[in-house]
Amino acid sequence: HAEGYLTKATGDYSHSEGNSSNAVGEMSHAEGGTTNANGWCSHTSGNYTMAFNNCEFACGRHNKSTSGDDYNSNATLFSVGFGTPPSESSRKNAIEITQTGVLKCNVAWQVGSDRKLKENIIPLGDNTLEKVLQLNPVRFTLKDDKEKKDRIGFIAQEVEELYPEYVTVSVDNEGEETRYLDYSQMVSILCKAIQELTKKVEMLENK
Repeated sequence: HAEGYLTKATGDYSHSEGNSSNAVGEMSHAEGGTTNANGWCSHTSGNYTMAFNNCEFACGRHNKSTSGDDYNSNATLFSVGFGTPPSESSRKNAIEITQTGVLKCNVAWQVGSDRKLKENIIPLGDNTLEKVLQLNPVRFTLKDDKEKKDRIGFIAQEVEELYPEYVTVSVDNEGEETRYLDYSQMVSILCKAIQELTKKVEMLENK
């Protein structure tokens, strides 16, 4: 099914609408202006957006898949882009999520931290260094990563014993729990640990 101006729906059971949009993949959907949905069950929306991977969703303007391909576990699954015309190299993805759950963005995430957003503000207590020294940095690979890329981080259950504030527990429909760790927020305790360590060094130097 194709509707609009110069639209094409060449994939089986595909749907295209708008202006010069093309649904190539089987069961794909392309809408907007000059969009292309190439993977099967892919969906692209906006202006000059391109979805090359299977089951990918791409939206915005002037963006395209940048990770992997149909047979790569790191293939792009979702992307939001705001590139600038007209060259191919100007395509940029503001946010991108791969099939293994890797989240990418062009700039660091920003979290609301203004004082007016907070209440019950209490300075972090002492003995933070002692707890930080109990953290267990590990090297690991993800089970769903076919390329088995080495990664470095923490085990959420171990961090939860020391700092439960940084761990979020998600429960699925079968009641199975999965723990997620907020690495960015851990900067606060590392900063406090450095301050405590600096005080100890200064005391030793003054003896």
